[in-house]
Amino acid sequence: MHMKVLIVEDDLVTGILVETLLKDAGHTSCLATDSDSAQKLVELESFDALVSDWSVPGSLSGVEVAANFAKVNPKSPILFVTGHPRESLPAVDPSLSHASFRQKPVDYEEVVRELEKLTLHLQ
Repeated sequence: MHMKVLIVEDDLVTGILVETLLKDAGHTSCLATDSDSAQKLVELESFDALVSDWSVPGSLSGVEVAANFAKVNPKSPILFVTGHPRESLPAVDPSLSHASFRQKPVDYEEVVRELEKLTLHLQ
């Protein structure tokens, strides 16, 4: 199944890596390196999934962008990829209860596989 994925990642090298892996797996993506750009994309385009860092530059956090994404795309998978242990992160908006978390460093090929699995599961 083809997916269109929004990637929110302030590290450009990592963002391009995720874009490349998604493309190699037959998917399309848009990369935002700050929360303001990501929010504009959420408002203007339709996406099947979100991969986001927890902390990104801009007026919103990655979590706030994800919460806004979930309001527009309630059945779409959300995957946070963060350098922080899950236990150390604050509670998230209830609309993100279905979000998954991966702690960096991660195998981004595994991230793509997990997104594909989550997309099939949530349909």
